[in-house]
Amino acid sequence: MFNYYIDKKLNNVNDSFVKIKPEYPLICGDDEAFKIKLIDFSYLNNEYNVSSKLQNNTIKLEKTSIKQVVNFTNIPNVIDYTNDLDLIVEIASNDPTYLEYTAEYQKLIGDSYNIYYYDNEITDGVNNFGNIFNAENLKMYDDDKYLVIESISNFKILREINFGVYHDGTVLPVSVTFDLNIEGSFNGVDYTKIDYLIPVGNNITFDNGANVIELKIKNNLNLFNDIPYKYYRFKLYSSLPSNENNIIDNFRFGLLNVFHAPYQLVDTILEPVIYERTIPDGFYNSVNYINKINQLLTDDNIVLTLDNLTNKITFKNNNITPEYVESDTDYNYIVKLILDNNNIKKNIGLINDIYVINRDNSLICDTNINLVNFAKLVISCNLTFENKTHSELINGNNEATGVGNVLCWLQNDGVPFTYINYTNYNNLSYVVNDSVINEIILYFYNENKQKISIDNALFHLQVQKIKK
Repeated sequence: MFNYYIDKKLNNVNDSFVKIKPEYPLICGDDEAFKIKLIDFSYLNNEYNVSSKLQNNTIKLEKTSIKQVVNFTNIPNVIDYTNDLDLIVEIASNDPTYLEYTAEYQKLIGDSYNIYYYDNEITDGVNNFGNIFNAENLKMYDDDKYLVIESISNFKILREINFGVYHDGTVLPVSVTFDLNIEGSFNGVDYTKIDYLIPVGNNITFDNGANVIELKIKNNLNLFNDIPYKYYRFKLYSSLPSNENNIIDNFRFGLLNVFHAPYQLVDTILEPVIYERTIPDGFYNSVNYINKINQLLTDDNIVLTLDNLTNKITFKNNNITPEYVESDTDYNYIVKLILDNNNIKKNIGLINDIYVINRDNSLICDTNINLVNFAKLVISCNLTFENKTHSELINGNNEATGVGNVLCWLQNDGVPFTYINYTNYNNLSYVVNDSVINEIILYFYNENKQKISIDNALFHLQVQKIKK
């Protein structure tokens, strides 16, 4: 009879097995056989119930976006809506109810559009708004003076402009060049520059010595723009930004004509993208498990709740369809939950691999939450049993393997960080066919056929010779 008292930490602390090497090979005669028996076993239950090892710590969301793509309906033709803007200026200039003043800007209010004239020198209550849409003059020669057009509805895609600069005839001691900077915005705060389709020839220059009253105009300047912005901002810049000798005071923004391209918005479904949210390894109960996942899914606007009566999890999709002025893409048009192994499906309480989390209807899990990491610890052996053990177990994840002959399986659902103890009161033993034993290897699995690298174990193993 051979007795082995083993502390796993000595030679195999982080392995999924224990290898026992007898001092010399164990040999049976022709009329003999070996019988193996696990006398007792104990280990500290410190295996996390959620971990990368168990592959149950990753929540996967597959998101399919839908993008509103602009489809121009009458390319290359554009439509002039300067007359509409000019009408706002005419009405507002003659009716104070259409005017709004602040210390920062003057606003002209229309039915479909609003027009803002920003001026750091504006006089409250005084109409300083020149009708540049109808060849009158507006003071716009530094970064604090500019024009904004806001669409209230039917947002336009600006594609072409005419603009003009007026000179009062004062003799110019230097040449002066003007550029019109055009920007678009969805919110009136964050602006994006809109480039000219042809990058050269878009400025207006008054030569040195010019002394004639003149309105110079640039016509048919095409813009590189396919976005229906709610706001368009126009800033006039000169080659004399410091206004040396007050030369720029002799100029005004004299004309603006704006043209838009008719279009339709077409919904286009994009390729789905999978996002992974990783739960930190640890021991979890139902409360901190739900709380941790909710933290991870905050930016996804997916919220989990637990029904205290059924112990089932509910997934609620709190995303809403964005307005085009906020974003041209609904990044959460379709949200799917992907569970690609049985371990995490058991934890969350779902049966299938893929579920859609709709905005209208919450996803209620099929079964109750189950955070037991593994209910059984399975100990198998490399020896060939005379009567092979039969096992019908479920694969928990892609690390599941064959188990081999089971020497023992024992309860493992104890309280975390308490000892799991086993004593072979039933005196179970197994006859093996091997006549020579050079080593004995014990493997550790959970009931989902995954090897478990427990880092501690104490056990007493016995090998006995018997007569056949």
